[in-house]
Amino acid sequence: MKKIIILMGILLLLACTPKNTIDLLSIKFGEDSAFKLLKGEKYATYPNYVSTSSKKMMVFDGLDLTGYNSKKGMKNYLIFYYKKEDKTIFYYSVSLLDTEVYKKLLEVLIARFGEADYRDYRTDADFNNDKPYSYIWEDKKSKRLFIFVMYEPDNVKLNVMINPSTAQEIPGMANAGCWNDFLYERNKKKDNNYTYKEYLEDEKSKISPALCTTHTKGN
Repeated sequence: MKKIIILMGILLLLACTPKNTIDLLSIKFGEDSAFKLLKGEKYATYPNYVSTSSKKMMVFDGLDLTGYNSKKGMKNYLIFYYKKEDKTIFYYSVSLLDTEVYKKLLEVLIARFGEADYRDYRTDADFNNDKPYSYIWEDKKSKRLFIFVMYEPDNVKLNVMINPSTAQEIPGMANAGCWNDFLYERNKKKDNNYTYKEYLEDEKSKISPALCTTHTKGN
């Protein structure tokens, strides 16, 4: 019943999605130019990224990500990080300052990718009540990594990038330290099917279990 309600909610959201948009899931890393996609839209330019709140681009899997935080006086916004030589996008980040939007996005991510491969918790109480503050979905089919971090209820980020071969290639890895350790072990094993859940079980067998075994969960 719960799944049916979530599905109905997502379908309603899709019906409200602005027309003439470019879904962020369709972005081709290393191919799409940030400036070509944003042609005719308002955006701010920086040395290696552009920032925008354009309705045209603020769509993820059909969900409208636009929103406004009256307390902060700021809109939700998107950042495209691009290569200096050809301006092609290699990573993007969505900042959600509207509390209602991030809840909907989390539902969309779970509906599309299932339970997160990695979930991190700030406190023991959050861990026991299964209230993560960060999630990671590893989509091996599209070779992408989706990192969802809830710094505060009105400060949530979704970072999307090419699935890295090493942890050092992941921006903002401080929000997922145990996933970093897992990648190291998986690379050492040379087994791409090795899961985070298996990693946690292996950690438990050690004399001094890592912090990951008591503060993270995953598939």
